[in-house]
Amino acid sequence: MVAMGLVLKRQLGRCVALGAALLLAAAAQATTVFKYRDASGVWHYSDQRPSGGGHQQVEVLQLFGATPAQQRTVQVVKRGDPAAPALYAVNQNHAPVQVKLDLKRLENLRPGGLGAGQSLPEYFLVPARGELKLVQLQRVDAGKTRFEYDYRWQLGNPAAQPDTNYAYLAPIPTSGSFEVTQSFNGGFSHRGDSGRYAVDIRMPIGTAVRAARGGVVTSVTDQHSGGGNSPSYRSQTNSVYVMHDDGTFGIYAHLRHRSALVKPGQRVERGAILAQSGNTGYSTAPHLHFAVLRNAGMKWSSIPFEMASGSGIEAPRKGVALSHVPAAEPVVRRESTAAVGSAD
Repeated sequence: MVAMGLVLKRQLGRCVALGAALLLAAAAQATTVFKYRDASGVWHYSDQRPSGGGHQQVEVLQLFGATPAQQRTVQVVKRGDPAAPALYAVNQNHAPVQVKLDLKRLENLRPGGLGAGQSLPEYFLVPARGELKLVQLQRVDAGKTRFEYDYRWQLGNPAAQPDTNYAYLAPIPTSGSFEVTQSFNGGFSHRGDSGRYAVDIRMPIGTAVRAARGGVVTSVTDQHSGGGNSPSYRSQTNSVYVMHDDGTFGIYAHLRHRSALVKPGQRVERGAILAQSGNTGYSTAPHLHFAVLRNAGMKWSSIPFEMASGSGIEAPRKGVALSHVPAAEPVVRRESTAAVGSAD
C-alpha cells in the first residue's frame, strides 16, 4: 500500500529544487513520469512527455503512486531570496503528516540557526491544514547559489498511541449478515505491514458501508469504475480514510463508483454511512476491505483490532457472519487488548 510520486523539478532563481514525495494510499497505483534534461543541462520531471527537440536525455519512470492531485496535498516550497532561501512544508490534508527532508548539493549555502555539532532534524511533523518552516539557508559568500532537495512524507503522527481497548463496529448495514472471507494474516493478500491485520467482508455491490469508528474523513476516492482479478486494477481502487481520535486511520476500500457520501474534513460518527460497497480495484469479487492503520515511522502499519457485531466482540475470523448491533449502543471498550485473529 505504498504510493510514490515525483514532484515537478523547479528552477527557483539561482536555486534549483528537486522534490520526491511519498504518499501512502489505499492501494498502489501506477504513474508514468518523464525525466528529461534540457539543452542547458537542467533536469525536469513531468507527467507529460516532453515535446520538441533539444532534450539531451529522456527517461521514463514507472512509479507506483497516488494521483497528481493527491501528491500535491503536501509540498515543500521555497520562500525568500537567493541569499537566504527558506523551505516550508505545506500540508493540505486534514491530518498531520510526517516529512523527511534531504538537502543535496548545497553550493554556497549552509543551514542557518544551527549550533556547533547540530544538524537538521531527521523528521518534521506538519500539522493538519498547516505549514512548518523546515530550514533557513544562508549564503556563504557573494557567489552564485544552488541547491537540491528530496522529501518524503507519510500521513499521520508516528507518536500517536493506538487505543487497543476499542471495539470497532462492524461496518455493515443495519440488517442482514455478511461473511468474513479473509481475516488477519490471510494468505491471499493480507501480508506485509499495511495489510497483515485487515479484514475482507463479502458484500453485494451497493451495500451501505458504515463507519466502524468516528473521526475525521481525510481522503475520499470514488471516481473509478473498473475492477477485476488482476494487479493492473490496483490504481482503480475507490476508498475512504477516516482518522480516529487516537491518531489511527480506518480504511474502507473497493467502494462503488461515485457512491461516497462524505468529503475530506467532515466529521463522522460511529455508524454513519460513508459510501456503498463495490468491486473496484484489484478485487476477486464484491467485498469491503477494512483495516486500521497507523504511521509506524514513514510507513503504514496495520494493527489488530476487535469488532463488535451481533455475535459479540472478537477479532474477526474467516467464515464468521457479521450482523448488526444497534447504532445507539455506546462505544464498547474492553479490559484486554485486541487479540490477534487467526489466519485463513
